[in-house]
Amino acid sequence: MDINKQKRKRPTLTKSDIDKLSIYTWVKDTKFRFMSCSENLSELAGEDSPSGMIGKDDFSLIWQKDASFFREKDSQIIKTELKYINVVETIDILTDRGISKQHILITKMPLFNKKGKCIGIAGSHLNLPFYHNPPEAAENGFDEKGRFWLPSKLGNEYLTKKEVTILRVILLGKTSKQIAKILGVSYRTIEEHTEKIKRKLQCSYKHEIHSIVVEYGITHLL
Repeated sequence: MDINKQKRKRPTLTKSDIDKLSIYTWVKDTKFRFMSCSENLSELAGEDSPSGMIGKDDFSLIWQKDASFFREKDSQIIKTELKYINVVETIDILTDRGISKQHILITKMPLFNKKGKCIGIAGSHLNLPFYHNPPEAAENGFDEKGRFWLPSKLGNEYLTKKEVTILRVILLGKTSKQIAKILGVSYRTIEEHTEKIKRKLQCSYKHEIHSIVVEYGITHLL
């Protein structure tokens, strides 16, 4: 029997299908102005249609309070041409009850023309309806379970006790091999935890960890 005949034809994913999945998409130019977006994103911003978004930037939309944060990330993507993949953020949205908070899983990446020149940013995000706010943490950032909650601008992520321990040694300038020897674990274990720390601190490279820690005022971990 021909196996290929048994294969069902895969349905095409349409724009309305994407909207039903609560996947919001957009494209910005290098001046951070919207060039296009999905219809559901324009509704989220309180605009009548995607055409109402064209030419506007984040500072002129409902989430203008967080526009500086978005602009900083967009600038980094254009300058470094690095991808920003599956990061949790919190934005303001317009609802029947007014403005409320929404947790999202966001991805952004540089957009290139045929000559390889960066001409903007393409992005998308997915709503996280069951993502809860972090529990109350003490002034030093630790909760009752010993987890260290990062600033909300980093997506309401937390570091585990083990990650905090490793981060402290990283901040002392130690290499992964040295950390492994100090903590009595394998090099691979340290590398795996370091990757998780980089993701939570939104770093592409290990050397960026120091600057992020300083930028967000969490040097007291040392």
